[in-house]
Amino acid sequence: MSPIVSYQYPNDLGSEALTNGGVNSPVVSYQFFNSLSESGTTIVSPIVSYQYFDWPGDDVVQLLSSPHVSYFYQIGSETAPIVLSGQVSRTDGGALSGATVSASVLSAPGVSATTGGDGNFALPALSPGVYALAVSRPGFVTDRRVVTLSAGTARQDFRLRPVPTAPQTQTVTAPPPFSPPPQGGEGSALRLFDGTSFVTIVAPLDRAKMTVVVTHGWIPPFSSGVPLPLEGGWPKNLALALQAKGVNTVANILAWDWALAAIAALPPEEKTPDQGLALGKALYQALGFDYAQRVHFIGHSLGALVNAAAADYLHGHARGSQESAQPAWLSSRTHLTLTDEAELARVAGREVLFGTTLAAFTGLPVQRVNSALTDADYKSPIPMNPAGCAWIENYVSAFGLYHPEAVNVCLQKAAERFPNPVTMHSYSAEWYRKSVERVGASLMGFTNSFERTTLFPGQSFPPAGAPYRAGNVFRQATTSPDWLVVEPVNCGSCPECSFPYLELLENRVEATVDHAVASTVGAIKSAGDVVVDFGERTVVNIAEGANYLVDQASQAGQQVVDLANGVWLRVRLRTGRGGGGSWRAKDEGGTSTNTPAYAWLPIAVPADAVVMVFDFTISGDGVEDALAFGINGTNLFSVGTKFIPTNQFTTSRLIDVSACAGTTNEFFFGVLGGTSTNCAAQIEGIRFYTLNAPELVIAQSSGVTRLSWPSSANGYALETAVNLSGDPWNAVTNTPALFGGRFTVTNQWPDQTRFFRLRAR
Repeated sequence: MSPIVSYQYPNDLGSEALTNGGVNSPVVSYQFFNSLSESGTTIVSPIVSYQYFDWPGDDVVQLLSSPHVSYFYQIGSETAPIVLSGQVSRTDGGALSGATVSASVLSAPGVSATTGGDGNFALPALSPGVYALAVSRPGFVTDRRVVTLSAGTARQDFRLRPVPTAPQTQTVTAPPPFSPPPQGGEGSALRLFDGTSFVTIVAPLDRAKMTVVVTHGWIPPFSSGVPLPLEGGWPKNLALALQAKGVNTVANILAWDWALAAIAALPPEEKTPDQGLALGKALYQALGFDYAQRVHFIGHSLGALVNAAAADYLHGHARGSQESAQPAWLSSRTHLTLTDEAELARVAGREVLFGTTLAAFTGLPVQRVNSALTDADYKSPIPMNPAGCAWIENYVSAFGLYHPEAVNVCLQKAAERFPNPVTMHSYSAEWYRKSVERVGASLMGFTNSFERTTLFPGQSFPPAGAPYRAGNVFRQATTSPDWLVVEPVNCGSCPECSFPYLELLENRVEATVDHAVASTVGAIKSAGDVVVDFGERTVVNIAEGANYLVDQASQAGQQVVDLANGVWLRVRLRTGRGGGGSWRAKDEGGTSTNTPAYAWLPIAVPADAVVMVFDFTISGDGVEDALAFGINGTNLFSVGTKFIPTNQFTTSRLIDVSACAGTTNEFFFGVLGGTSTNCAAQIEGIRFYTLNAPELVIAQSSGVTRLSWPSSANGYALETAVNLSGDPWNAVTNTPALFGGRFTVTNQWPDQTRFFRLRAR
């Protein structure tokens, strides 16, 4: 019985059960009491779902598992009903009467009560369990949380903030301060490895050979003097290793050169959809629409995102409204290798308000990330039809994530070898290259590839067996000194591993979020159809909060998850047809008239702000337009609207605002390009982050003192002093040990009192 979410059958159930076949059930439950075998029975249910009372037979219906669970079990070890009570007040502490307090199980209707003149409330009796609470009153921001109720602690107090006054908007006539972002690759090109270097393709590629595509990632601007990836980095080294094994005799070894677009102060992940589309088109043109050989994509960092977008194009799939190859290449001929894919380039900008430590994976602190990863996004290292691909493998050393669609390899020894996160990030690509040089030394890597099986036809690919099922995990063998030796983790007879959302190291940006934008925006200027107001939203959704509490090992006592509901500045832009302030843009028919929409917002950036992010969505047809953002006339973020899924919120990458901290600056949002006449964009959730100082942890046992701090704090030195009355601070000379993402110093000091600190170098 599934009262909330349903099951979809993509295939015809067959004439033995349904004359016309087909069951489509996207929302709720439906009970059909007639036998499926009755002649003429047809079920078409676009709103409700279907429950079988007669089994039509295994030859007719093959049930599939669903990745989205539709059932929530209300927990509770106690049986006595609980009366939840408390008080609702204003931010100044005064009692707030007339507020509605409600409790529900997930989003199912529940009980409610209204506060009296003293702000107090008492809900009707509830059974012990997990409930979503909400307190609302007109003119105030709703407060939402999820709680585990128990008899001992059933009181909840709330404090509501008033809704800010909507900012004033002045209509102006002004041209956009930016040009649309370059599309079509920004000068990127497909290169062929000629045995020595990657060169421009001047002759037709050998269509009888399979193809290997190597794609590099982000290039920091401070890496001047370091050879570009295709000139002296891992792509060239990998190509040389492949050639040494004879792969060039059976495969075209290609590389996507997007160095000009990849150079940026922060990872330019918003460029990966366009780069992937350009790569897909270049391959389609170079090899032909009827290319029938196998293709192996190998991508590092942002290059894995580029490869996934290229694969989607070639397979005939499209995120957003971008085009796709027609006719498409068969996805069953595609093999993808991800080496520390950089999906966290954006995820690091999302607040993760809760998490549990899973030590079972490798013994390292492994973060279970919930809210940051569940949003739909226009960038992913996994193609849209992963089950149709021949093989997807995912190697994680620093910034990668676990993927249930791939076979995952945890390269945890990167933390032991390299204290620098940048070096750790490169470790995965180097590991794969070593697996080519020493083929057969590992259960993973080049041993399982199209190239190996092409060179040695007796090899089977993809590999069979439980450890190689999608979602399973390998790690570097803890008992072997050979870093290529890996072992399956928690596999054997189990069909899949149970490690959700993996982040191997605690080297994400540790930050606090400031929602001060809601009260610090000045008078706004706008052109076109623009609405600026305030809206409410939660950072963590109810289901995530409930699942988090249910997953806790102990349900004793009362636990709370703040859903972080707040008022967010909201900017809505809509392009139109003709009218004042219009500008003309070329299209296939000659010229068209477009009414743009832009907004300039004076915003006071917090004094300690380091980076910012914002959320955005579009609806309608953006054609070839782009959503752009900038500060004080400098373009900082732009993405083509055709790459953004409609009616789904996504998050920008981290944007550096340290130079603006403590001052009021003019933020610009606009829909650029002049090609759309019915595109609506909504921007909200503008938020700033302040880097936290690393936490120094101290413990003492039997006279031995142990100090540790996060390995992300590479720019800090450990110092000690006997007292704080003027004695100097001296450096602790012990070399820190590194394990599990933390630096650790262990020592004995004879003093009964001693102080320690971390000092930024």
